[in-house]
Order: sequence, then structure tokens, then C-alpha cells
Amino acid sequence: MKKTLPFVALAAALWLPAFAQQPQNSAQVGKIAVFVRNLSADPSLDSRLGAFSAAIAAQLNARGLPTVDEALALRSLGEYLGGVSKASDGEINAALFSGASAAKIAEYAGADRILSVAIISAGSETRSFEGYGISTNVETFSIETSSSLFDAGGGGVTGISAGASTQVRGGGALKVSEGDIFGKLFASAARSLADGLRRGAALSPAPAERKLYAVNLRFEINSVNFPVLKKIGDGAYEVESRVVPAGLSSAAVRIDGAAAGVSASSRPIMLPRGVHTITADIPDFRKVEESIYVDGSDSPAEFVVSLTPNDAALARWKGDMEFVQSVIDSAAKSDSKRILTEAEAEKLRGIAETFRNSNITVDLGLGKK
Repeated sequence: MKKTLPFVALAAALWLPAFAQQPQNSAQVGKIAVFVRNLSADPSLDSRLGAFSAAIAAQLNARGLPTVDEALALRSLGEYLGGVSKASDGEINAALFSGASAAKIAEYAGADRILSVAIISAGSETRSFEGYGISTNVETFSIETSSSLFDAGGGGVTGISAGASTQVRGGGALKVSEGDIFGKLFASAARSLADGLRRGAALSPAPAERKLYAVNLRFEINSVNFPVLKKIGDGAYEVESRVVPAGLSSAAVRIDGAAAGVSASSRPIMLPRGVHTITADIPDFRKVEESIYVDGSDSPAEFVVSLTPNDAALARWKGDMEFVQSVIDSAAKSDSKRILTEAEAEKLRGIAETFRNSNITVDLGLGKK
């Protein structure tokens, strides 16, 4: 489920070292996650942080620095804080603006640097002019921001203040929306921030290559379980107490927005350390989006993605699964071992084969005692 954070918006983008005079290749560019918060006395700006975040991303894009998915970085922060619902505003602020915490967030988000941006003041001033029978109001809106850039080690690299102001002349029926005003302020402040960072202290390039780790994804289907059988003689099978969920033989998914194919026989997926979003929109199943955290401790790391069949699939499978469930239930309720006849076992094998023909894996065991 997608998570959101109160009073926090972010964008993430690639960073080009400020001292570079010539275009750099992609190996010299590292990712930067940009977090924005409101510290001004105007709480109405809380709902506009997303617009400021987007303006910063646009200015970075204009300089040839492509942005990455905002939702992933938000999810990363939520994972780092142990779940957004458990994180207070104070914890969020401390995490975003502490060098040590910034380093950890960068690791979770798979970023190389963290840029924390705060709106520290916002206000307006109105002046009126009258002459030749005409009254004109000139209202000046302004914002001031402060930012700090941290590298992946948690050390502060540079900081910069950026402000913006815009004037609105009114009179008679002339009206200007607040959205337009803040749009201009955010665009101007974001441009000043991006230019200031480029003119700031030299930054060390990001590592030429980020280490990749092997990851295996496995898909299990909720509420579609099969019993495990053990052959105990000619034409007789014992039903074990454990059940095994059905899975998928292969699946086309998106990992951090990029298409990827996953199958039991394919090689592991290679991913950098950090939080990654797995999006599975597979026919017969409800769309699912889950986060995994690759910490580099296991190789390959194993992750299970749970899939829930949609109503149409459950309707098609109803008859077969009622028989399968009756076998499971009778084994669970029986005081003695549940023994299947050859005909019952053959029916289970036929159901399993039908599922396999639909790209669904079923393990009945069928081992010998």
C-alpha cells in the first residue's frame, strides 16, 4: 500500500558535481534524494510542499539531471522510521536533518546524497497607490529557504539559502490565484537553489559503480493451498498435515518502475543496496505493490511477494479448490492418518496439472515413505 508522510514532500534526482565544466558520463553521477519541509509560521504551505518538490525536480531535470520516483523515496523514509504511522513529526524532522540519519536514509533509498530543504519564512506585504482617480494595490509575496546537502557518509557537504519574491498588481476585477503565486515563488526559489548548489563548494564524485546484489523473487498465491501427499503403498497416499501455497512459474513485474521478468529458472535479479518497489499487475490477480530492502547480507537474498486472486479467478477455480480444501480439512480433523485412494490422488494430480498449464506452480509432494 502506498504510504504518505504528513508535512513532508520529496523528489529525488541525479547530482552532477558542482565543479564539472564538461558533461559527465553516467558513471560519475550519483543519485540525490531531496526532502522538503515547512518551518514557516504559515501552516497552509504544508499542502504545497509537493509543488515545491516538483519545482526542484524540474530545475534539476533542466540541467540534465533526471529524477527518480518520488514514491519510492517516501516509502524508503517510512521503512527507515519503522512505518509512517509510528513516526511523529519530531522523528521525521530529526531523521531528515541529522547527518547520521541522512546517511541511513540514503542507504535505504539507494541514493548517494541527501538534500534537505526547509521553507523557513513566507509572507506578503501590500502597498496601495492612488492617482488620477485609479487605486492600485501592489502585493509582494516572498519565501525564504535553507538547505543542507549530506553525502552518503552522513557528513555535511554544503549548505545554501535561497529566496524568491513576486509582485501582484491588483485593481478592480483583476484576480490572481494563490496557486499561480506560489507556482512562481517555488519555480524561482528552486532555480536559485539549483544554481547555488552548482556554484557551491566542489563535491566529490559518486562512486563510479555501485555494488549490486543477487535477489530472488518468489510469488505465493493467497488462499490457494495444496496438501502434501506421501505414497505409502500401491494406490494409497497419506495426506501430510502441512500444506503448500501455489505460486507462479514466471511473472512480468516492474522493479522501481522498470520492467523485469521473473521466473524460477531465471538468474537472480541484480539490485543495489536499499529499498526497492516491486509492482505486480498480473492477469487473474489484484495489483500489488510491495517494498523490499536489500541489505547486502545474503546473496542471493530471497523475497516472497503475496498475490491475491481476483473474483473472476476465484470463480473459475471454485469447483477444483472446494475438492482440494475438503481433502485438507478432512486430514486436519481426522484423529488418524488421512489416506487417499488412487482415484482421489489422481483427481488432485489433474487439478494440479490444470493450474500448471496456467503458469501456476503446485507441489503435491508425492514422495515415498
